[in-house]
Amino acid sequence: MEHRTDKSYLKETSIGKPVNHLALPDLQLACDLRTRIAYKMGSDIPISYWGMAMMGEAGELCNLLAKVERVNSGGLDGGNSITAEEITDEKIAEEMGGLLIYLSILAYRLGINLEEAVRYTFNQKSIKIGYPVTI
Repeated sequence: MEHRTDKSYLKETSIGKPVNHLALPDLQLACDLRTRIAYKMGSDIPISYWGMAMMGEAGELCNLLAKVERVNSGGLDGGNSITAEEITDEKIAEEMGGLLIYLSILAYRLGINLEEAVRYTFNQKSIKIGYPVTI
């Protein structure tokens, strides 16, 4: 998938403008451009890299959650990187943000509109289980 490195995308998206919501297509484009321009990670980077990076973020998030659960259940706070007491909502949110960023890059590089994929999947599941809400 070819990308634009000029700033014409600013006219077509909310990137660079204050907004009250985050549009997933804007996030996908912004993440892809940043990785290509700032990190110099172009189309020569294998798709598997982005999947592995996403899973690394998921693993970090799960490790934080597991540590909190273990300590809350009376277990030992035994890790090396961070104590349960240091795990804040902000730290958990940061890991969730990283996970979404890598998912956005992966979807963009595969040509998948993440917003459409989420909407389709949510709606199909609602129909399947007889839930009256679709998005």
